[in-house]
Amino acid sequence: MTAATSARYRPRCAMLRALSNDEIERVVAAARTLENKFGEPLDIEWCIAEHQLWILQARPVTTPVAPAPSRSGEFQLWDNSNIVENYPGVTTQLTFTFAQHVYAQVFREFCRLLAIPHKQRREMDGFLGSTLAFLNGRVYYNLLHWYKLSGLAPFQDLGRKMMEVQMGVDEPLDLASFAELIAPYKAGSRAGLACIRAVSGTKFAWHFARLERNVERFRAFFYPVYDEFNALDYRSLPADAVYAHYCRFERALLARWGMMIVLESAIGLSYGVLRRLIKRWIADAPDWLEVAVIGGMDDIESIEPVRRLAALAEAVRSKPRVEALIRNTPSADAYAALRECGAPEIVADVERYLADFAYRSNNELKLEEPDLREDPGVLFDMLKASLAHGAATIDRSATEARIDALLRERLGPLQRWIFARARGRVRAAIRARETVRFCRSRAFGVARRMFRAIGEGLAADGVLATGRDIFHLRLDEIRGCFEGTVSHRELRPLIEQRKRDDASYRAMDDLPPRFVTHGPVAAWLSKPANLAALHAAPAHAAGATLRGTPCSPGFAEGRAKVVREANEFDGGILVTYRTDPGWVPVFASATGLLIERGSPLTHAAIVAREIGIPTVVQIPGLTTRVQSGMQLKVDGHSGVIELPEPT
Repeated sequence: MTAATSARYRPRCAMLRALSNDEIERVVAAARTLENKFGEPLDIEWCIAEHQLWILQARPVTTPVAPAPSRSGEFQLWDNSNIVENYPGVTTQLTFTFAQHVYAQVFREFCRLLAIPHKQRREMDGFLGSTLAFLNGRVYYNLLHWYKLSGLAPFQDLGRKMMEVQMGVDEPLDLASFAELIAPYKAGSRAGLACIRAVSGTKFAWHFARLERNVERFRAFFYPVYDEFNALDYRSLPADAVYAHYCRFERALLARWGMMIVLESAIGLSYGVLRRLIKRWIADAPDWLEVAVIGGMDDIESIEPVRRLAALAEAVRSKPRVEALIRNTPSADAYAALRECGAPEIVADVERYLADFAYRSNNELKLEEPDLREDPGVLFDMLKASLAHGAATIDRSATEARIDALLRERLGPLQRWIFARARGRVRAAIRARETVRFCRSRAFGVARRMFRAIGEGLAADGVLATGRDIFHLRLDEIRGCFEGTVSHRELRPLIEQRKRDDASYRAMDDLPPRFVTHGPVAAWLSKPANLAALHAAPAHAAGATLRGTPCSPGFAEGRAKVVREANEFDGGILVTYRTDPGWVPVFASATGLLIERGSPLTHAAIVAREIGIPTVVQIPGLTTRVQSGMQLKVDGHSGVIELPEPT
């Protein structure tokens, strides 16, 4: 708590007469003590109970209330609140630079769709290529650049606030104070700026109104391209032929992917409107209503792996001999054992699952990670969990009935019609976004196969020591191998240095989910004092409860299972730091879902709502406080998790 922060609290406390002067002084003294101890301003949550001051949580301030005089250089804000779902932990150079390239091209296409003038688009090139950052081997958002992007769509302030909700950003930015830093482009005059915004707003409204039609057109275009490139055996081709296929694949798809950003903006704006309607018309609505009203989309495409895995488990249960074999065989060997045991119909079911969903795997956007075809053992881990615990039989109809009753009670006929329209737009946008994201998983899967084949080809030609070394090259360096823009002599030493870097990154503590730097980020991170301040552990609330953001209503009680990867889960209440789309098949075996990071609009939250699993996200200190085996009570309506009393 800075001095400015302390001063900000005093008049509010005095005005409400909630605290005595003595209590105010105790709060300020405690805040100053903590600030001195950690050596930086802190954002502190506290309470007074039975005349005792309790510090509930303390973490570094990442949005300064005033510029610090001792700091110089450009203010930059880094955050991995949402990107950690796709790129957890240390990420290779190829994955990062491929993702960076895809993001930049997609954003440029988004700007073209909105008819942003060429002059402004050229000005925006300064940040469109650096929305992602590679910090100590981890992927972060350059958050100020994302605020700039969210300002391209109409209703800028609402769009930026909903971007924070979609990303699961813990601390909102003071938009007024940072207005200059987050303006996406400039114009020669106010009239010129208004004209640009009017045109882009009209184009956005056009695409927003045609979401379903545009997504169907995209699918109709995507799947023939995907089927063509997915059918090729890249390992049988020389490296230069595979590279030529990659270039064609990239040109064909990236120019069409700007619609993805339209979808994200459409979800944010339509969900923002829905939330405002709830706050205005049902001011005392329960916490769970805001997210529960966007559930109930049984036809959402990304839930299909859950259904197919449940059907596969049911087929296996009908054959006790096959079930016993799968349960008792190590997952890494289960596929081979199944193929030899004389159960062709089960083998065919597994092969169909792999053909359809092999790319929907753990860390599916990390090119260095194997997909389910390469490592079918992961699928058998999930199948074993489903066999052991079955699918959760949770009826969503009770929640839907409560929502309908509440809306009929509190809203008039016209209000219900407006609310239904807003709700329908959110659902349509989410359904469309999930459809396009499924396409993205498949496109990244094909790219993974291409890069692996290129690596093997370059290794066979003596350029690389092993095929997997390709993941330690940047995308432009791989292009240089074929286009003559890198020296072949530098590649092997460069790869060895990057392997050493990766090892050192893995040995480091993770950077905080959100932090601020001043000046060149490389210089800032190279100073031990700055890293020491970042790694000062935040104080988490003690006590018998945790609280997060409710995502899917319902109640669950049972044993906690804390896992880092989906294939470690074997039933109970799933507790984890983060998830990715590859976790979806195991959700049906969970009685509850608790995620330390995430947001109500992430893929995991959307699928959990469709299945009907009580879910809470954004729970500070979850994986620190909860251990496997603990008996938990989860309230998906309020976001409260009850822990066992300490003994």
